[in-house]
Amino acid sequence: MNVGRSWPRIFDLFLNGAIVHAINKRFKSRGHKMFSKSVILGAILCFILQPAALWAQDVATGSIMLKSTSEEILGKELADQYKTVVDIDEELTWLVYVPENYDPENPPGVLLYQNYSAETSEPTGWKAALDEKNMMLIRIFVRGQLTQRKEMLLSILGPTMLQQHYALDASRIYTSAFNGCRNAGTTAKIYPNIIKGAIYINCIPSTWRDELPERLDLMRQNRYIFITARDRVEQVDVRQELKKYREAGIENTKFVRTGRLSRTRNLRRPMLVEALDYLDGIEE
Repeated sequence: MNVGRSWPRIFDLFLNGAIVHAINKRFKSRGHKMFSKSVILGAILCFILQPAALWAQDVATGSIMLKSTSEEILGKELADQYKTVVDIDEELTWLVYVPENYDPENPPGVLLYQNYSAETSEPTGWKAALDEKNMMLIRIFVRGQLTQRKEMLLSILGPTMLQQHYALDASRIYTSAFNGCRNAGTTAKIYPNIIKGAIYINCIPSTWRDELPERLDLMRQNRYIFITARDRVEQVDVRQELKKYREAGIENTKFVRTGRLSRTRNLRRPMLVEALDYLDGIEE
């Protein structure tokens, strides 16, 4: 992947302000204070403009825990603008898996796993799949509950924080969720210029009712895979949401039904590899 070409594209898309409008509309409808344009632009600048000199060869790989604060990630002035969502000095924790063969000259993609919990181990078989596909995994570590606003903010801050330590392939940032896709679906819808694909595992993503997403043009360029167990009721619900995607002109979608999935059994290595192949455009 030519990472250098993918970053300016993300920056240009944020400059036009369309994503800011989508975020404002989303939260205004729920009675939340609107995010300012300067806040969003500042956050994405932090993600894009980290100098390559910061990326060292000798970095930790495997399963690690990274801690930071919004002030450390964004700087005090910008973090202050987010303080209604997260205190600037609050310690934030992410669980990260870095491929064992990590190489900054061949930067990995990033898979957000939007199922936050106090569970520290990765789903069974995922580490081998992530090594094979050259992908990092990042998820929020928290004891207790998060508001939707805070979870979404931390989900986007995660790759921003990661890029302070590792080289990333910005063209391969995806999201995923298992048995609860509301926030993953919302993240994929609001940030389609950053989140280039999604794996919805046995769950129904947040979609839309009457009004189409404001950045539908970008969603049409991305790829989405819906994977469900054999439960007939859940299949019907998932297919209804998939239909919304397709009727909106999002053609790069795939539906997979498998008996190897249940409410307590996540994807195993082969199916995760196949799902990532689809998002990468390798497997149709």
